[in-house]
Amino acid sequence: MENLRLEIASRVPWAVFPRKRLDASYTDFYSTLPHCLAQPPDEANFAQVASALETSFYPANPTQSFATLSVRTTWDLFLRALDLPKGSEVIMSGITIKDMVKIPESHGLVPIAIDVDPETLEIDIEMLQQAINEKSSAIIVSHIFGAIGDMRPIIALAKQHNIPVFEDCAEAYVGPDYRGHPESTVSSFSFGTIKTDTALGGSLNVVTDPELLSKMRAVCMPLLKDSFVYVLHLTSSLSVHNIYARPMLCSLDDHNLISSREFSNI
Repeated sequence: MENLRLEIASRVPWAVFPRKRLDASYTDFYSTLPHCLAQPPDEANFAQVASALETSFYPANPTQSFATLSVRTTWDLFLRALDLPKGSEVIMSGITIKDMVKIPESHGLVPIAIDVDPETLEIDIEMLQQAINEKSSAIIVSHIFGAIGDMRPIIALAKQHNIPVFEDCAEAYVGPDYRGHPESTVSSFSFGTIKTDTALGGSLNVVTDPELLSKMRAVCMPLLKDSFVYVLHLTSSLSVHNIYARPMLCSLDDHNLISSREFSNI
């Protein structure tokens, strides 16, 4: 009887969890239209907008704040600014997206994966300690699935060996309460399409090393001047996506949903 009850309950529309329902309203989408219709800002105005974003993101110390296109962009700028010798090792969380691995590889660096504790989703500190050697040149810690790990033991180890730490907070934006560990070299937050508090793109970062930040700014690519047609297409398609992601409509497609029963087993 219990199995039958679950079977029936998991089929009703309100028991459905659509994949990737965006954290944005239709008002958010269409408020972009007046900006699309306005004349594209010149380089000076772009810099002014970026500066305003940086100040609002980290008012405690806006000189450490840095706006980029994405966390991946920031990661690439970080490695470019470090200018590490080819063959240097970059220690990484064992769970991350493939592009974060491809970026150091494109610089001739060697990614070294460290296991993540399945209970806490934190890097295994013992494995990290064993992995550090004379070739270790950077550590990147990815906070996954919204879980912010304890950075203190990682920072302590990194300081012992004079290794910079990049804190990947792409999945760990929790509002103004967390801007990364104060001793992380870089803490990078994403506002991409599928992220919490999405801005449909962009990344805001805290860089605590002034010299490194200066180098990152020097090699930073200019902000893309997206055309009206592109942004209109983006907002329109995402609006349709959000309509389709409603449980009642999403439940019509068994391939695009998981039920409450399946969700409870993840």
